[in-house]
Amino acid sequence: MKRIVITLSLILGFLLLMSTERPAKVAAQIQTPCVAYIPAEWGTYRGASASYGLGFEDSDGTVRFVNQIPCSGLHQAPTLALELRRK
Repeated sequence: MKRIVITLSLILGFLLLMSTERPAKVAAQIQTPCVAYIPAEWGTYRGASASYGLGFEDSDGTVRFVNQIPCSGLHQAPTLALELRRK
């Protein structure tokens, strides 16, 4: 009788152990790099400012600052934070 109880206990323990959910393995996520496009007409990169962002100067002397660059990978121009034009 004792042997039957031990055997049944082991079987039930094994079944209980096998029925518990295990966390699913999570596949590593590969991040694609951020790609942003600045229009060529905006000219040459001139530097960065903590207040205004990245600065570009075109051939007419217009300086443009961008502080929110879209990371969508689409060919869309970023929103200007500041544009300084010469008269």
